[in-house]
Amino acid sequence: MSNDISDRVLIVKKAFNLSNVGLAEIMKVSKQAVGGWLNEGKTPSKESAEKLEHSIGVSAVWFRRGVGLMYPNIDYTSEQIYELMQRHLTQIPKTETKDIAKKIIKLALSYL
Repeated sequence: MSNDISDRVLIVKKAFNLSNVGLAEIMKVSKQAVGGWLNEGKTPSKESAEKLEHSIGVSAVWFRRGVGLMYPNIDYTSEQIYELMQRHLTQIPKTETKDIAKKIIKLALSYL
């Protein structure tokens, strides 16, 4: 378990290849707020953490308090899965997107 908010911010930034500005945009906060989490140990608001959960699937409770799993076991609708995949793909370098898209198509075809 990661009890330090700065650790969890860094984990999310690395997992999604995000800058402070990119994370701030997803969470609808200022880049100074992200800096406060990283440098001063300030806790993100519940509302901003929930935006993170809805945007990229990271648990709001885990992000704010370090409790539970980073990716909770949530039952997503097909539309939510599509939106999550779309957001994740925008964070991947263009050179890798085609390869990942092929893998996603292959996986999807295995369920038809």
